[in-house]
Amino acid sequence: FRHPLVRSAVFHSAPPSERREAHRALAEALRDRDDAERLAWHLACAAIGVDEEAAVALEEAARKARERSGYAAAAAALERAASLTADEGARPRRLYAAADAALSAGRSENALALLTEPLAQKDPRLRAAGLRLQGRIEYLAGRPRQAGAVLVEASRLLEHIDPALAAEICTEAC
Repeated sequence: FRHPLVRSAVFHSAPPSERREAHRALAEALRDRDDAERLAWHLACAAIGVDEEAAVALEEAARKARERSGYAAAAAALERAASLTADEGARPRRLYAAADAALSAGRSENALALLTEPLAQKDPRLRAAGLRLQGRIEYLAGRPRQAGAVLVEASRLLEHIDPALAAEICTEAC
């Protein structure tokens, strides 16, 4: 459709099943082209529930977006990838990466919201990374005391696992 309003009207008047089918068809058409980011988003829009193929494609699209400093696009892609992820280990990792990208895009409140699940993990490395990011957000928000406490907590999680990184985080707390 030449006019964007006509295109939008047709798209929004179609039932969700037809929209997903259109996205699936577009994804298939893009498989032979060198447009991995558009392919990833069409796969994601065609997905219902979990879809690891779409999640992996979105993670790759996010990597490419970060390379060109497209942090907001990377955050959106990683957040959507996490929502499509069935693997309980990959989901919090993708949410952490989305939070990191959101902070780089200047969206600190969004980054904090994305950290909820990574901070609840038992994996000390992921939890420490999430705490470190939270500490940076607190510092940038003008709350150095809270930032220091969060960073010290992150450092303690790593002191027996990765002493060098723990010392680096402790230095950052100072």
